[in-house]
Amino acid sequence: LAQTYNSNPAIAAARSELKATAESLPQARAAFMPDLTFTAYEGFTKTRTETTVTGSSASNKVNETNHDRQIELEATLNVFEGGSGVAGINAAEAQIAAGVASLADTEQGTMISAIEAYGNVVLYAATVQAYVQMRDELLKLKEQTDYQYKSQSVTITDVSQVNAYVAEVEGALYDYVGELNAAKKGFESVIGTSPGTLEKWPELPPLPQTLAETIKIAAAMNPEVIEAEFTLKYGEFMVDYEKGDLLPSLDFSNTVEREWDQERFTSGSDYTEHDMTATWSYGMTLTVPLYSGGATYSEVREAKQTVAQYRGELQDTRNSSVYTAASNWETMVAGKKQVDAYQKQADYTVKAIDGLKRQYSNGTGTMSDVLTAQENLATAYADLYAAQYSTFVAKAEVLEAIGQLTPQILGLDVEVYDSQAYIERMRNTFLGFSLD
Repeated sequence: LAQTYNSNPAIAAARSELKATAESLPQARAAFMPDLTFTAYEGFTKTRTETTVTGSSASNKVNETNHDRQIELEATLNVFEGGSGVAGINAAEAQIAAGVASLADTEQGTMISAIEAYGNVVLYAATVQAYVQMRDELLKLKEQTDYQYKSQSVTITDVSQVNAYVAEVEGALYDYVGELNAAKKGFESVIGTSPGTLEKWPELPPLPQTLAETIKIAAAMNPEVIEAEFTLKYGEFMVDYEKGDLLPSLDFSNTVEREWDQERFTSGSDYTEHDMTATWSYGMTLTVPLYSGGATYSEVREAKQTVAQYRGELQDTRNSSVYTAASNWETMVAGKKQVDAYQKQADYTVKAIDGLKRQYSNGTGTMSDVLTAQENLATAYADLYAAQYSTFVAKAEVLEAIGQLTPQILGLDVEVYDSQAYIERMRNTFLGFSLD
């Protein structure tokens, strides 16, 4: 699980997605920051003017050359924007909180995938081991039966029954070996390394004492529920954001400008004029929206309908989380009882096989009885391991449903990703392209 937390690409992608979402906060806060613009201009204008008088051959020709330079620094600050600025910041905060919950959901979902992959390897490794032992026992029985057949103490029917069952067990063994190899590939895909030797059904963190308590926690602490709650808040803030377009806005502007103008005149007498103009202007601009074709009202209605959608999705998500917690709780409880039952079945079947072998040896039992018991033992072991797997995964599913399949609660030896530290760093980052 620690390896999965550190290297799984789905978790890495979810972290990058959250970082992208965190950028909505400085973008929203930019509404309360000044806009600064610097403009510089330099250009030339050449004008030729020729004046003639009707009835006279005299004319006046003037060549004018203008050399203009201009610089301007303008600062604009929004003082009030109908409440859209505050609503935008609140919406960004809610959106980021939903993103944090989404990351937690991805992390815990990936933990479930890792636990399932782990469990699959343990399940099929145990099953393969059981079938190998069973095949070896049958091969011993086959060797004994072949010897007895040569001494004419058993019939060809007994030999054929043993050979047929050896072939059946070997066929099942090959099937489980294939499942084990596939499980190992799945393990590598999720966790990133080959499984090696795994502990059989490691202990997971404890669950709440009762189903009722589990359901209560799932309804409030499931990451998907938390994400849906903050998504609903985001939608509510977006209604206020859209309403802000219907209210007046007030902007303060401050402009400093300097212009140099050099004019060169060429006519009967040449001369040059030099002008320098410095301007400082500031003021407030009040903008009152009156009518925009109904588009703004439509956007407000759309935002309200989206809130209704988010509210329904929240309830659906909560119901789904409660169902997931309850159903997996029941699966876990039933699985524990199945494990006990199948373990007893296997233990008693082993004893029965010993007795049936003795009966067969002294002629009071048949080979068919022995092989039937062997088949029952194979089924008992397969059912036992499947029940252990089901119980193990169901407990993990309950932990995920109540939001407790986290690296902290699992006690993983990892450096836990601190999403809040990154969000706080981005909150006041208004310059730079660095992604660190």
